[in-house]
Amino acid sequence: MNLPDWEKVEKLFEEAIELDKKEQLTFLKNKCGNNKKLFDEVLSLLEADENVNPVLDKKASDIINIEEKINFIGQQIGVYKIIKEIATGGMGSVFLAERCDGIFEQKVALKIIKPGLSTIPIIRRFQHERQILANLQHPNIARLFDGGVTEDRRPFFTMEYVDGIPIDEYCDKNKLTINQRLNLFIKVC
Repeated sequence: MNLPDWEKVEKLFEEAIELDKKEQLTFLKNKCGNNKKLFDEVLSLLEADENVNPVLDKKASDIINIEEKINFIGQQIGVYKIIKEIATGGMGSVFLAERCDGIFEQKVALKIIKPGLSTIPIIRRFQHERQILANLQHPNIARLFDGGVTEDRRPFFTMEYVDGIPIDEYCDKNKLTINQRLNLFIKVC
C-alpha cells in the first residue's frame, strides 16, 4: 500500500475507532464507497484493535480520558496551571487554565493532544488547526494566545477563554426556531 493510501487508512481508522461497532460499518461504507481494498484494510485494523485485549469493556480512548483527567488537573503546562476540563474530543481535550508565572493574571482555554495519541498525522492536524487559528481574526472566534510542546513532546495551544455554554445548548435552552438558529449561525460565521 502506498503512503497516501496508508494515510487514508489511518485517518479513517482514527475516526471509526471513536464510534460504536454498529456505527463503524455504516461509517466505513459511506467513506470508502466502492474502494473494497480501503474498506477491508480499515476493517481489519478495527477488528485487530478490538481483539488486542478482549477483557477490557472500554475503548482505549475512554481509558486515556480517565488517565488524562487524573494527570492534568492541577498540573502545569508551560506557564499555565490546569484548573478543570472543559471538553474532550477524538484527538484532544480542552481545559480551563490560569497563567501562573506571576507576570500577569489570565484565564485561557488550553487544548492538548490526548496521551498516547501523538502520532505524526494527529500532530500535523493539531499543528494545522493551531496555524489556522493564528491566522483568523474575527470577533466571533476565540483568539489564539500561545502554543508550545509539553515535556513529553505533545503540542498544545492556548486561546481566549469564553465563559459560556455551547451554541447548541443555547439554542435548545432558548427554544430557538430553525430560522432563529440559522440567523444565529450566520451571525457567528
